[in-house]
Amino acid sequence: MNKPVPVKLHVHASAGEYLAPSNRNRNPSPRWFENYSPEHWHGQHLSTYISGQTTIELPSGDVYLKITKGFEVKPIRRKFHITRETVLIAIELEKVLHWREEGWVTADTHVHFLAPATAMLEGLPRA
Repeated sequence: MNKPVPVKLHVHASAGEYLAPSNRNRNPSPRWFENYSPEHWHGQHLSTYISGQTTIELPSGDVYLKITKGFEVKPIRRKFHITRETVLIAIELEKVLHWREEGWVTADTHVHFLAPATAMLEGLPRA
């Protein structure tokens, strides 16, 4: 995969604080449908959906990153040591299951409330 693709992203610093992209809410409400942004709570774990590229103001020191993208792509968990010289972190995804090439599509169609920002990333029409 050589071009930016949408993924679910979680980034936190060494003390465990969630580090949101610059254009997102760092402390979104955990209640249903109170946010109109693509943040996602899973228990106490907060993630966001990005289009493939994002900007995050990272503190110096260790930062932990988790990226997922469906069943076909290998999940990524990495630790980075951030310094003043750190400008870019590029991650290459590894496709481990080639179902689409064999005529299959992996999808999750179970949706209760889909916020407009999330629908855009899903490629669904907006109201």
